[in-house]
Amino acid sequence: MAEQDVEGEISGGDIEEGVNVINYVRGIIASQNKEHFDKIVKAVAKEATQERRYKHLTELMKSFVNVVALNLGLGLKDKKQVIRVFLRMWNTPELASLIMKNVYDEDNDEMDEDNVPSEVHEQGKDAVDLYVKALRDGKEKINRIRLMVVGMYHVGKTSLVNNLIKDFRGKRPPNYPDGEQYPPSTEGIEMHRCRINNKGDWVLDKQEPKLEKRIEVVVESLFSSNETLKGEPMDVGQPDQRTTYERHEEIIPEPNDAGFITEHEVKKNIERNWPLHQPYLDVIDKRENNKQKQKELPLEEEFDSEKKYVYIWDFAGQNIYYTTHHFFLNKRSIYLLLMDMTKDLDSRVEESDDFSGLMHKGFTCLDAFKFWLNSIHLYSSMQDQGEVEPTVILVGTRKDKMNCKEDEKEQRKDELFEKALESFKETPAILAHIHRRKFLINNLDSNSEDIQKLQTEIKELTEKQTSWEETIPAKWIQIEQALNKMRDDKMELVYMKDVEEASKQNAVHIDKEGLELFLGTQHMLGNILYFNEPTMKDSIILSPEWLIDVFKCFISHISNKSVRNTAEWADYKEFAILHPAVLNEIFENSQVKINQHRDDVLKYMEYLDIMAKPFSFEQIPEQDCMDAYSEVDNLAGAKEVFIHSDLNTKIKGCYIVPCRLQAKPENRQKLVCREGRNTPVLCFRFKDKFMPPAFFHRLLAICIQSYEVTREGGRFLLFNGLAVFNVSDSAVLTIWYEEYVIYSRMTFIATTIESTLCTQIRHRLHKELMAILGLLPRSEKIAMSKPFEEFIQCPNVSEHNKGLLRVSQFIYDKSITCSGCSTLHQIDRKIALNEWYKETYNLLQEEEWRQLERVPSERELVKMSEEIGKDCWLFGIEIGIPYVDMQNLRSQQDCKDNNKTFIFMYLMKWKNDVEKKGHKPTMAFLRKAHLACRGPPQLTRRNMEGYFVRI
Repeated sequence: MAEQDVEGEISGGDIEEGVNVINYVRGIIASQNKEHFDKIVKAVAKEATQERRYKHLTELMKSFVNVVALNLGLGLKDKKQVIRVFLRMWNTPELASLIMKNVYDEDNDEMDEDNVPSEVHEQGKDAVDLYVKALRDGKEKINRIRLMVVGMYHVGKTSLVNNLIKDFRGKRPPNYPDGEQYPPSTEGIEMHRCRINNKGDWVLDKQEPKLEKRIEVVVESLFSSNETLKGEPMDVGQPDQRTTYERHEEIIPEPNDAGFITEHEVKKNIERNWPLHQPYLDVIDKRENNKQKQKELPLEEEFDSEKKYVYIWDFAGQNIYYTTHHFFLNKRSIYLLLMDMTKDLDSRVEESDDFSGLMHKGFTCLDAFKFWLNSIHLYSSMQDQGEVEPTVILVGTRKDKMNCKEDEKEQRKDELFEKALESFKETPAILAHIHRRKFLINNLDSNSEDIQKLQTEIKELTEKQTSWEETIPAKWIQIEQALNKMRDDKMELVYMKDVEEASKQNAVHIDKEGLELFLGTQHMLGNILYFNEPTMKDSIILSPEWLIDVFKCFISHISNKSVRNTAEWADYKEFAILHPAVLNEIFENSQVKINQHRDDVLKYMEYLDIMAKPFSFEQIPEQDCMDAYSEVDNLAGAKEVFIHSDLNTKIKGCYIVPCRLQAKPENRQKLVCREGRNTPVLCFRFKDKFMPPAFFHRLLAICIQSYEVTREGGRFLLFNGLAVFNVSDSAVLTIWYEEYVIYSRMTFIATTIESTLCTQIRHRLHKELMAILGLLPRSEKIAMSKPFEEFIQCPNVSEHNKGLLRVSQFIYDKSITCSGCSTLHQIDRKIALNEWYKETYNLLQEEEWRQLERVPSERELVKMSEEIGKDCWLFGIEIGIPYVDMQNLRSQQDCKDNNKTFIFMYLMKWKNDVEKKGHKPTMAFLRKAHLACRGPPQLTRRNMEGYFVRI
C-alpha cells in the first residue's frame, strides 16, 4: 500500500485493490452467506464514514476474525486481506465511500449533503463543499444539547440550575452567611458542561474526554480480549492458494496461539502507518510505563458507552446584561423561562431604574416575560417541516412562598402563565415555541418530585431535538475539545495562531480554511464570537462571561475615580461621552484579563456597536455619509455632502456609549417636527411587535460614526431613544424609536426638500439595520423575510404606530386609505414616495407598465427565475404562495438541486392557481412583486431605464 500522509489521501491502486478484495471474497463464498458478509462490510464502512466509534470497529474486527470468517469458510490469507481492507477503510473514510460505491452502488455523497447543518449552508457553497469533504474524512455522531435558563432578576434561575446538577445539589457552603442569598445571583452568564450518567443525573464534566482517552478504550479492548481468546483454539484453516490479487507488504497481525493478539504485534502493525497512528503508539507506551494509571480511567459502569452531554447556560436577569445576551441565544437549545409565582404581572422590576438606557423605568414582570420570549423567537427561531424550534418550557418558581392553599397552586400557576401568553395572541408564531407542559417548583427542596419531573421532561425533549445525534466531522471533535480546554484554563480571548497551534497538536490537523469554517459555524451556533472580517478574524472570544465583564466595565459605576478627571467623568455620566482619560482609567481599574487586551476590547466594542467613535473632522466623510449602494451615488442630481461645522470638537477623539445616554426629553415632538421643510416620517416597524432596544442603540452608534451630532442650547441632541444629526449644511436627520418602531425624518432649513439626499439616508438606515441583523448568529430559516417592514406615516398623524402606510402596497396601488386620522382619507402615492422613494415613484410612473399587462409565457417565467435568485423565498411569499407549498416543492429533488428550477416551479403554480380562480396572471404583477420583494433600496436610474426591456 502506498504511504499515506496525515490527510489520508488514497491512490487509484488502493481503490482497485480494496474493490478486488471485497469482490473476490463475495465470489468465493456461498450465495446464502453473501448477505452476512455484505452486512459486516457495510457496518465497517458505516463506522468509518459516519459513526467513528473506535470500540465498535474493534468489535466488528474481532467478530469477523473469530466468528464470521469461520462461518464463511475463509482461509487465513483471505481473512488477513479483508482485515487489511477494513483497516484502510477506517484510516481513510473516503476509501470506504468509494468501495461502497463501486461494490454496492451505494453513494454516500447524498447522505453527506443531508448531514450539512443550516449554519454551514449559510456560509455559501464553498463552505458546504469543504464540510462534505471533512465528513468524508471521518464522521462522528454527537449527543448533546444546550439548556438555556432565562428570566427576570432574582427569580431563582441559579438555584434551579444547582438543583439540576448533581454536584451542586444541596451544597450550601457551611460558613455562608445566613442573611445572604444562596446561591448568589448570576452576573452575566454562567456555563456548566455536564455529562448524563446511567441514572439520568447531570454530572459536571471537568474536562471532556479527549481523543487520547477514547483511544485508550480501543487499545484496552484489544488487549482485554486476550483473556477471553486464550485457551479457545481457533481453526484458521490452510492458506488459500486460489487468491490471485497481489500480496501487500503491510504486516497484518496474525492470530497467535489460538487467536491471541499480543501488544507487541499491535504496536508493530501501527508503526507501519505512524502519522495516522501516533496517538495509539503514545497510548501503548504510556500503558507499558504506567499500568496503574490505566486502571484509573472513567468507570464505564457509571456512564453509557454513548456519551451524552447537556450544556447549561444560566443567564443573569438584571437588565444591564440584556444588551449582550442575544449574541448567545441559540436555536439548537431548550429554554427554561422562569417566572416568580409570588408576583403579579404588572409588578415593577425595581432595579430597572438603574439603567434606563436598557429598559424603560416602568419595566414589569410581564415586560421581562415578553422580552425573553420575543428575543428567543427573533434571534434563534427556526421552522423546519412543520417543527418549530427552539422549545420553551415555562417554569413557575417560589412555590413555597405562594399565598394560597397547596391544592390551588397549580391552578394559580396556569392562570398566571395563560394571562402572560395572552400578550401574544396576535403573534401565534411565538406561541408555537411554548411546550405543552408547564412546571411549578420549590427550589428550596432539591430532591422534590417537581424538579425530578422537570429534569425527566427535559431529557425526553432533548432526544427529540434535530441536533441530537448530529453527524459532524470527526476532526472537529478534537479542535472543539481544544477550545473547551482553553476555556477551562480561563482563556477567554484567543488568537487564530493559538487555534492553529492547537490543531497541529491533534492526530489530524485542520488547515486554515477548514479552521475558518469550523470557527464560523461555532459562531453561528452561539458557542463563540468569531467574525471572518479582515480586521476581526485574528481574535476569537471563547467566553461570553468575558464579553459581559468587558461590557460591565463601561456601564457600571467605578469607585475611586481620579479627581483630575472630574469634568470628563461628568461628561460620561450626562452625555455618555467617553474621553480618553476616562477610558484609560476604566482599563486601569478593570480585571487583568481585560486590561491586557485593550486593543481587542475596543475593536469588539466598536464592531458590535456597543460604543461608537464619531468621525474625524479632518476628513471629508463622503463615503461615510453617502455609503449606501454605489449605484445610488450616481442618481441624477446627486450632490456631494460636506460637513464644515466644528460644533462637535468636544467629542473629538472620544467614544460614545449609546446605552448610557439619558432618556429622551418630554418635549420630543418639538425635536421630531422641527422648523423648516419636513419630510413624511419613514418608519421601520418590526414584525411580531418586538424590537430589542439594543437594535436602536447600535443604529445610533453607526450614525454617530457617520454624521455630526446636532447641538442646541449648549447641549447635544443625543438621547437614549432619540438623536438629531447634521447630514449637510442645510439638512438634519432625526431618528427615534417607540417600542418596536424606528422612526426617521429629514428637515431642510431654508431650502427645498432634496429627494436625492433623502434617498441616500434611507439607503444607509436600511443597509445598517440589515447589517446589524447580519452580525447575529442566526439562521436564514428564522423567517424567510426581513424582520421589519417599511412604512410612511400619514403627515397628519404624530402618535406612535398610528397612520402607518405600508410602502410596498403603494407599488400596487396609486393611493391607500389612512385609518389613523379621525376621518378616513386617501394618501396619494406621490405624497408617500416622492421624497424618501423618489426613484421608485418615478419608475411606477413609466408608461411601459401597460405593456406588461399580459399573461407571462413559460420563457418569460424562466427569465424571471434567473433574476429572482437568492430572494426566492421572499418573492414566493410576496406573490401569495403558501410557505408550506414552497417547502413541499423545495423537497423535490429537482428543486433541491437547482434554485432556478424551484422558482420556476412555484411561478408555474402561481400562474395556474390565479387562472383557476378566474383571474388574469400578469407580467406587471410579477414585476411589481419583484420590486416590492427586493425593496426600493436597490433601484437606480441606471437599472430603471432597462427595467422593462429585460424580458
